[in-house]
Amino acid sequence: MLSLLSNCNVICELHPWVKRNGKRVYRKVEEENLLKNASKFFDVEMIQRESYSPNDFEELSGFNEVERLIALSEGRGPNMHWLVLTPKKN
Repeated sequence: MLSLLSNCNVICELHPWVKRNGKRVYRKVEEENLLKNASKFFDVEMIQRESYSPNDFEELSGFNEVERLIALSEGRGPNMHWLVLTPKKN
């Protein structure tokens, strides 16, 4: 089982913002610590969504432009980042 898991990537969605006194605050230090600690055991890649592609989905072809965009919207504020963690080989 352990050898099977060593071939798997882990994808983590980052939520580095908190609200303090009604304002959104980026938690830079916490994110840097996470990256430093993860890099001990994983090759770390950070990715983010570059753009929406609502026209790539045939299922949405019958909808107008606004409806296609709403269908793919996640209602997020800032552009989110994800970590792709690949276990390091010994």
